[in-house]
Amino acid sequence: MHEPQVLILDEPTSGLDPLMQHRFLDLVQEEKQRGATILMSSHIFPEIERVCDRVGILRDGTLVAVEDIRNLRANRRQVFTVLFAAESEANRFIALGGLLQRRGTEVEVEVRGDCNEFIGRLAQCRVHELRVHELGLEELFMHYYEA
Repeated sequence: MHEPQVLILDEPTSGLDPLMQHRFLDLVQEEKQRGATILMSSHIFPEIERVCDRVGILRDGTLVAVEDIRNLRANRRQVFTVLFAAESEANRFIALGGLLQRRGTEVEVEVRGDCNEFIGRLAQCRVHELRVHELGLEELFMHYYEA
């Protein structure tokens, strides 16, 4: 490659196996570090979050949003599903607030941004299992398409 100043990539990993996708994204990162400007169109949100600094969302051919990836990460909404060791543990945790849903000893909690307070509260309880579902770029995309 001749080290271009600008790379325009349209769904560049489409059709690649996972190993080649990973290697290709490594090459994109190298070009980015070299100082190239990269415009990449993709519907694969994890790869966008991995290599892009900013994301633009198009709807019906119009640019409806431009977001900085760092801001998206800092304000990322996470949904934690916690399975407590006993109902009394779930009750104690729920008393602290932030509940989305409860099913017996299983509690679903939404956390936006920094999750240190949540982790501190959780550390006071006996937890059997913890699952996290991060809602980031895809959630933002759906927000603009559902509006």
